[in-house]
Amino acid sequence: LTEFGIGYLLAIVLAIPLGLLAGWYRRLQYALDPWLNFLNSLPRIALLPVIVIAVGLGLASKILVAFLGAFFAIIIPTIQGVRTVDRRYLDVATSFGASRRRVFVTVVAPSTVPFIVTGLRLGIARALIGVVTGELYAATVGLGVMINFASDALQTDRLLFGVLLFTFTGLLGVEGLRRLEKYFQRWRPMKSGATP
Repeated sequence: LTEFGIGYLLAIVLAIPLGLLAGWYRRLQYALDPWLNFLNSLPRIALLPVIVIAVGLGLASKILVAFLGAFFAIIIPTIQGVRTVDRRYLDVATSFGASRRRVFVTVVAPSTVPFIVTGLRLGIARALIGVVTGELYAATVGLGVMINFASDALQTDRLLFGVLLFTFTGLLGVEGLRRLEKYFQRWRPMKSGATP
């Protein structure tokens, strides 16, 4: 949980503001886009030896792998969310004399919330996969190590227990985000026939 929590929170703190800015400022998006696509395409497992050499076998390597998994899953939908804000909303706000900053805060940021939440949901899964991967290949303790040892010893019950713990952690995280999304989406009008 420590590795997952720190990696995931770092990804949120960096990816959401950077994604909002990159979506809003086209030049920043053009500068970041090739790097985001390149780094997102790299498999995290292939980077593990480099990460271990750079930061060692301790907690930092597993946090970094979890961070990398969540970061790209959050920033890419955030950028797309800003880019797909309905042009009519922007035109109406501008025609009423709203400043660029005011348009961003009152129109763009709220409209991007569903995209951000989607990225956060994907990020939970990617961060958990990063923790498992880091513990399987670059750790001496942890659930991933337990799963690895159980697999080698053909202890199916221990192996499945470790997998279920990761699964339930992911489910709890997604459910928490669903409730958070519901809270932040209260301002949106319900479609006719839709239930809250």
